[in-house]
Amino acid sequence: GSIGSDFFKFDPESLEFSELHDSLAAYDWGDGFYSYNDSDGLVWFGLSHAGVLCLNQKTGEFCSYKNTPTKKYVNYPVTVGIIEDHSRNIWFATLGGGLTRFNKKTNNFYSYTPKAGIQGKISTSQTIGLCVDKQGNIWCGSYDGGVNMRPKWSKNIRLHRQKQDEKKSIGYGVVDDLCEDADGHLWVVSSGGGLSKISSDFNDAIHMSSSGQVPFNDKWYQAVERDRDNNLWFCGGRASFMDWRT
Repeated sequence: GSIGSDFFKFDPESLEFSELHDSLAAYDWGDGFYSYNDSDGLVWFGLSHAGVLCLNQKTGEFCSYKNTPTKKYVNYPVTVGIIEDHSRNIWFATLGGGLTRFNKKTNNFYSYTPKAGIQGKISTSQTIGLCVDKQGNIWCGSYDGGVNMRPKWSKNIRLHRQKQDEKKSIGYGVVDDLCEDADGHLWVVSSGGGLSKISSDFNDAIHMSSSGQVPFNDKWYQAVERDRDNNLWFCGGRASFMDWRT
C-alpha cells in the first residue's frame, strides 16, 4: 500500500508489479495503508477512511467492512496494521479506535478501547504496529501510549511505558513496529526513540539506543522484521536498511 496511490501486487516469476486500482474502483477506499495475507489465503487491506477490504483470491471477490450508520465493523475507519493470531482471529490497529478483533468463525468484530481510570484496558486509541509472539500474545504499538500486550489467555491488557530511567525502559516517541526475536525478546522501534528491547516475561526492558548496545546511531526507525535465519532487519528514518544478527 502507499499514501496517495494504490495497492500493488508483486509477481515473483515475472518480477513485475501490478496495480489493483481497477479492482478497487468501486470502493471509496482513499489511501492504502496496509495489506496482510492470512492463513486461509484471504488478503486484507487497511484503508485510510473506509475501514477494511478483504479479497478472496480463489473467487476474486472483494468484501467491504466499512462502517455504516447501523453496522460497525472495525472501530475506526483508519486502519494501519493487520495481523492474524494463533486462533486465526484477525486483529486491526486503528488511528483513533484502538484495536479491533475479527472472529472468522462467528463473523463478529470486537473492539478494545481505552477506559479512563480502569486497569487492564488498552492505554490509547491511537494504535499502530502489531506482533503475535510464539506464545500467542498480541503486542501493539501506539502513537502516545507505549506498548500494550494482551496475553493469549487473559482479557486484561498489560502496559509498558517509558520510565524516568530511560536506559531501563522503552524509548520515547511513536512505537511504529514490533518484532519477536529467536530468544523470545520483543524489539520495539520508534520514531524519535530509537531501539528498545522488552524481555520475554514482559517484566524488564532496555533502551538499546541509549545503552551503547546498538552498532549504529539512529533514533528514527519505522519497521523491523525477522528473516528465516533469525537476522533482524531495521528500516531507518533516513531511508536506510540495517541487518543485525541477534
